[in-house]
Amino acid sequence: MNQAGSALAHGEWLYARLRAEPLYGAEEPLRVYLTCYRVLRADDDPRAAEILDAGYALLMKQAATISAAETRRQFLQDIPWHRELTSEASKERAAVNPIPF
Repeated sequence: MNQAGSALAHGEWLYARLRAEPLYGAEEPLRVYLTCYRVLRADDDPRAAEILDAGYALLMKQAATISAAETRRQFLQDIPWHRELTSEASKERAAVNPIPF
């Protein structure tokens, strides 16, 4: 199996896991969402948007528990996969709802 096929097979497994149950015990669940999103997106799989939305929702839920604004900002911006999830979600929303000039 080539690298793309292997990545897609792992993406399929991740997708099934993410849809079936929360990632209990995962140290970096948001990184898992981002990885799954990237694999599915690379294959132009329409499920990529679903996984991105779920990962972003989880990120925002976690961020909402942080009362200190600076700590929340650090949580969202200083952790690379948190920053990338936010960026990808923003791009996705802009593509779906472009603002006319």
